[in-house]
Formats: sequence, C-alpha cells, structure tokens
Amino acid sequence: MQPIAHPTNNVQLGAPSDWDQSKGSCEPLGVTLAEVEGLPCMASYWQPDEAERAALAQGKPVVLFVYGQSHPVVALGVEA
Repeated sequence: MQPIAHPTNNVQLGAPSDWDQSKGSCEPLGVTLAEVEGLPCMASYWQPDEAERAALAQGKPVVLFVYGQSHPVVALGVEA
C-alpha cells in the first residue's frame, strides 16, 4: 500500500531524528491530527494497489507493521 495525500492532512511527518536512511528510506508522511472521543489521534491514508485489492477480495488479512519494540494504541479502518 502507498500513503496518499488526503484533503484533511494538516501535518507532514518526517523521519525520526535517529533514523538511518542507509538501512531503509523513511519518506515524509501526510497525516491528519484530530481528536476522537476526547483523545488526540492522527490518521494517515493508504491506497492498496491492484494486487492488494485482489488479495483483500480473497479474504487475505491486512498487516500493520510498527517499527520498534513496543506497540502504540492503533486502529485500522476503511474510509467510507
């Protein structure tokens, strides 16, 4: 999946200050800072390619990778 710009994006995140670009690219990511049920959150939007859409249609799962050793609170969904 590729991140896409969304009309609600209001911040551009860059690579962490300690990111080693020689071990992998970390491109800027447009996000939308918001509040949901009184909690601060951010949303990024991702577009599946044709092969990923076919896999989803076959019931394959979505995988979320979080780099690091702890897992923040996250949610996945589909914009309707």
